[in-house]
Amino acid sequence: MQFKEVQNFRQGWLWALLLVSFISTSASPLIELMDYKKTGVFHWQVLLLLAIPLSVFFILWFMRMETEIDDTGIRYRFVFLGNKPNQLLWQDVAAAYVRRYNPIVEYGGWGLRYSIKNGKAINVSGDKGLQLVTKANKKILIGTNKKDELMAFMDELYKKGVVSRGEDASNIKDRY
Repeated sequence: MQFKEVQNFRQGWLWALLLVSFISTSASPLIELMDYKKTGVFHWQVLLLLAIPLSVFFILWFMRMETEIDDTGIRYRFVFLGNKPNQLLWQDVAAAYVRRYNPIVEYGGWGLRYSIKNGKAINVSGDKGLQLVTKANKKILIGTNKKDELMAFMDELYKKGVVSRGEDASNIKDRY
C-alpha cells in the first residue's frame, strides 16, 4: 500500500508573471544589443540581464515536489535542488490529517515555507495538504493535488492503527 504524487510548478498565473517579468527586464538589454550592432561596443551586463530571468524560468520548469507515503512513513523532497528525500516515520507522528489551508495567509505562499505559528509547509500549488503534528509538537504541512486519493489512503492507515487522525481533523470531510 503506497501513495505517490509528483507536483510541478506549472500554474498558468506563474508563467504569465514570469513572461511579463522577462519581457520587462529584457526590453532594455535587447535595445542594448541592437545598439551594439550600430556601435560595435558590447556590454556583458546585457547577457547577465537576459540570463537571470531565463535561469529562473528553467529552475522552476524542471523543479518538482515528490511525495511518497506508505505504512512506515512519509518521504518528500523538491527535485532539482539536489537534496535527498526527507523522511518522517509514523512512530514520530502524533497526528496526521488532510486539511484545507490558506497558503498565503498561513505560510506566505508556496514552496518551502516556514511560519512561527503554523510550522513548516512544503507545497507547490493548491490549498489542500496533509497536516502532520510530530510527537515533539512540530507541524509540517505537505501540499497535495490528490486530496481524495490521499484521504482514502490515510483512512486505511487510521483503520490499521498506523497513525492517529488527531483532534483537529474532526469533520474534515465537511470542509471541502
